[in-house]
Amino acid sequence: YINRGHAKFEIVSKQVNLSSDKEDIYITISIKEGPIFKFGDISLYGLESFDATVYKNILNFNVKPGTTFSNFNIEQSKEAIEFVLGEEGYAFPQVISMPKFRDNTDYVDIDFRVDPKKKSYVRRINIIGNTKTNDEVYRRELRQFESSVYSQQKIDRSKVRLQRLKYVTSVDVKKIPIDEKLGIVDINFILEETQSGEFKVGAGYSDSSGAIFNIKVQQDNFLGRGNNVALELEKSSYRKLLKYSNTNPYYTQDGISKTVSLVFSETD
Repeated sequence: YINRGHAKFEIVSKQVNLSSDKEDIYITISIKEGPIFKFGDISLYGLESFDATVYKNILNFNVKPGTTFSNFNIEQSKEAIEFVLGEEGYAFPQVISMPKFRDNTDYVDIDFRVDPKKKSYVRRINIIGNTKTNDEVYRRELRQFESSVYSQQKIDRSKVRLQRLKYVTSVDVKKIPIDEKLGIVDINFILEETQSGEFKVGAGYSDSSGAIFNIKVQQDNFLGRGNNVALELEKSSYRKLLKYSNTNPYYTQDGISKTVSLVFSETD
């Protein structure tokens, strides 16, 4: 209801009754819809020292005057303002929306009051939950660095890069305020690791090759170093194959990978 214009919607009462035979439950909910409201004047306070154009465009897109009132759009506006401030280095902005109903009209004025607080700097980045993997394997995926200005986009990008690793199930990010006056924060990346190995055994038969057997062992995080190591064996009536490969995805600090392959093949 509150996302479809009913700004004064409320649940008047709730009743739960048991039937006489005690086999059924009757739930009665009484509601008051109220009239449908529209957005009126939209005001923004607290960002006088910032480029107001960006923030006004956010509000005009989500809570444009004259459009149907929606609490969801108000929350979207608050999140967008917090994100933009996060891009400018403010890790803990406070955004409050205050609706004001005009008397004898169907318009609601909204005041957004923003407290960006102190510009933030990242003191330390902690990797938590890496019981099987070297710390540097995860840190090389990060785009937010220690002793630098806080950036929400870089933190989100770092989270995505960590989640893309085959041996990571989930990633959670927590901001820990250290000194609010100086704007110093720590960032914790909390990981949940999963098995990174793979073992395959196959067998088959064909008229041309006869019986075929193959085995493949692969480890995407060999010895916790993030290297992909694979060993493959294959044997048929006319062919023998032994293949070993080792891929280092960060052979250089810039992320250039290097693969070493050894192959033995014998065909009759």
